[in-house]
Amino acid sequence: MPDTLFLLKNNRIFRGVSDDDLQKIAPIFEKRYYPRGMRICEEGEISSFFYILLSGQVRVLRKNEHGQEVELDLLDQGMFFGEIPLLPSEPRLTSIEVLIDAEVFQADKVRFEQAIKTQTTILYNLGQLLSKKLHVDQRGGEKKTKRVKYPIICVYGTEENIGKSLVAVNLGVSLLQETKCRVIVVDMGMTYQHGVASLLKMEPTRYVDSPSISQEYIEQHVVTHQTLLDVLSVSPELLAEETKGRESIAKILGILKNLYDYIIIDTSSRLNRSTFEAIDLSNMMLFVTSNIAQEYPLIMLDHQEVRMVINLSDASLDKGALRERGYHLLPRDYQAIDLFFSTGIPCVTQNPESELSKAFGRLARDIGKKTIGLALGGGSARGMAHIGVFRALEQHNIPIDMISGSSAGALIGSAYAAGVPIEKIEQAVLKWGSKTGLLRLTVPDVFDVKYYGKAIWRKFHPKRTSWEPRIFRPGIGIFSGVEVNKLYLNVVGDPDFNDMKIPLSITALDMNSGEEITFERGNVRMAVRASLSIPGVFTPVAYEGRLLIDGSIADPVPVKALVKRHADIIIAVNVTPSLQDSLKSLRSPKKEGTLAVSRSPLLPMFDIAIRSLQSLQYELSTIKTTQASVHINPDVGDVAWSEFFNAGSLIQKGLEATHAAIPQIQHLRWET
Repeated sequence: MPDTLFLLKNNRIFRGVSDDDLQKIAPIFEKRYYPRGMRICEEGEISSFFYILLSGQVRVLRKNEHGQEVELDLLDQGMFFGEIPLLPSEPRLTSIEVLIDAEVFQADKVRFEQAIKTQTTILYNLGQLLSKKLHVDQRGGEKKTKRVKYPIICVYGTEENIGKSLVAVNLGVSLLQETKCRVIVVDMGMTYQHGVASLLKMEPTRYVDSPSISQEYIEQHVVTHQTLLDVLSVSPELLAEETKGRESIAKILGILKNLYDYIIIDTSSRLNRSTFEAIDLSNMMLFVTSNIAQEYPLIMLDHQEVRMVINLSDASLDKGALRERGYHLLPRDYQAIDLFFSTGIPCVTQNPESELSKAFGRLARDIGKKTIGLALGGGSARGMAHIGVFRALEQHNIPIDMISGSSAGALIGSAYAAGVPIEKIEQAVLKWGSKTGLLRLTVPDVFDVKYYGKAIWRKFHPKRTSWEPRIFRPGIGIFSGVEVNKLYLNVVGDPDFNDMKIPLSITALDMNSGEEITFERGNVRMAVRASLSIPGVFTPVAYEGRLLIDGSIADPVPVKALVKRHADIIIAVNVTPSLQDSLKSLRSPKKEGTLAVSRSPLLPMFDIAIRSLQSLQYELSTIKTTQASVHINPDVGDVAWSEFFNAGSLIQKGLEATHAAIPQIQHLRWET
């Protein structure tokens, strides 16, 4: 009876009711336990019971016009359902199914109504709650806060000393940083010596060791680390008890579910009853292993999402294959791990810029549905604006989880994905776009430059008269791209997609079949060179049995590649202006001595064709970027497509356009 009185007093229906009155009402309630997956109520049935949810979580289901059950709501501790007092009995419109093992008070509706008919406080409370419920039902349901999809995450691994606790702690802190949500780590590792609290130097540890669990009891045993990560430790003795241990885990998770957005369970490697129960009640399992060939125990799962976390593995693993399979690879960083063990400060806090910390950040954003993808469009010289985009994102500490690029977007994006600092990329581009740098790029190596080459040579070298023209051999592109290759090798090197720090997709077009090709494996430099092959300007690239040209013809801003990789927030950057905006570059005054499109003796013959092509790409991009979350369109219409010498101005335009989009990006990152 005392337990019943305490539970009733903490429910909204009985708020303000005296202990004497509760003593009279308490006997009509019976406490019942329902395991996960059980149906408490069924749609269409007529019953006589009224329920109050004491712990756990249930979901409300209803059949649609096709006979399929859809989830209408989730009910947590303190909510009520069933045959509602004061309302007429009728066939139920919904079903109630247990998500997390639930304890309920149930009472016969008729007896409950008779017990409260003289209790004005209860009638008032119940009337207020019913009024709100009916108001919501009439409006078809209020717009609810977006729920976290994976609130209970179980960290499990069959190997000893695989670093499960290290993963649980650093993931917990990363979730705090990446979602701004409340996070707790529950230590169910069945050990006193190497528990989570011990790793974090949080002594003495307060162990949950009694099966008489309430919210007040749980809150008294939660300890908070300096990182604001909360920790709850369950004693090995309680976990070892077959029945009480199982029921205790359900009670703990049911209570924590109402207090936290994410619950991370650090389990034992030994598969016992408590471990199985923790996994069974979770929404997601992180299977930590050092062997990619090892499979997680399927027999333990029926509804959980699974993420494979490869830790302490061989450094020669095929990262591309792991990414395709959705695995998360934690790089070896024994120095950071040793520092964590000695100080109790998580790796992601001590060195947030390390590759290990970034890996935990990507895992946290994956779980929190906050992964960010960046799609970079083509635009020839205008693509230099992408450098400004990266600078702005870095200034606002916005992480990038994946990059896709076409043409110039492939060039800049791949360099950044390879880990080249943005300052080095900018320096190289500014030098490339200088007068002499531009000359080295644009002097054709397969064209008869007897006239055009001499004119350009005299423009930039008026005191030098010697000129040795190269002989033209017929082809389908004016430039071979040799100088682009040299530039890429000097700045980026010759990496494989497997070497990318950030997952990368590069788009090109097979000119024979018209098929759009997305490169995510193989040699990055060749994929970039193919994607840069503007028709008529650069010769096509023969690669992997295909003849490849500019990827922006097929997909000017390759958002689709990020959708395929399941990016949650997609930022699309389009640096190709409309035809009307691009005409600004013809009207813009050119500085004396620059190689402007309108004055160049080399480019007019295909300048109109390129402008027309990019106008079509602009129209195509408006259709193909509809799935993007954020659109960034730098105002680059006053810069011609060939004005590489204007790289500094273009970078500034990319920076300004991205700064303007930052509030929208931050809103998407932190909305719940």
